[in-house]
Amino acid sequence: MFKAGIFPNKFKGDDSDSGAVNLRAKKFESAIKFTKVKEEDKVELFKLWLEDKASIWQYEVEQDEETSLWTVTDWLKKIEKRFGKGKDKSTKRDIFELIKLEKIESETMGEFNRRIKMFIRCKDETMYTDMLLKKA
Repeated sequence: MFKAGIFPNKFKGDDSDSGAVNLRAKKFESAIKFTKVKEEDKVELFKLWLEDKASIWQYEVEQDEETSLWTVTDWLKKIEKRFGKGKDKSTKRDIFELIKLEKIESETMGEFNRRIKMFIRCKDETMYTDMLLKKA
């Protein structure tokens, strides 16, 4: 039996969510177990649970990576890594590091572009303007 009321509020990925990402992910996982959702529907429910910045992030990840075999657990780990508090201190990037990125001989241009996109997703948003990024 499916009960939508037991699911936590939608996850936006903004400052109001970032402190409680791990807790929100655990609540979502518990709600899925409690409702006994079919395995093939879990990931789709996860995607519906996201909105705003988090939904855009999910769409971009699907464009850049092979996610068709990911489980809801895989997605929850990724969202905790991307939006969790621990991420902020260890993986923030700035525009100066972006300028130093170079294509590795063994990688294709597509792989290099994906690496740049992933880098930009982890950037410190206070370290650049859109205009500065375009000039780089």
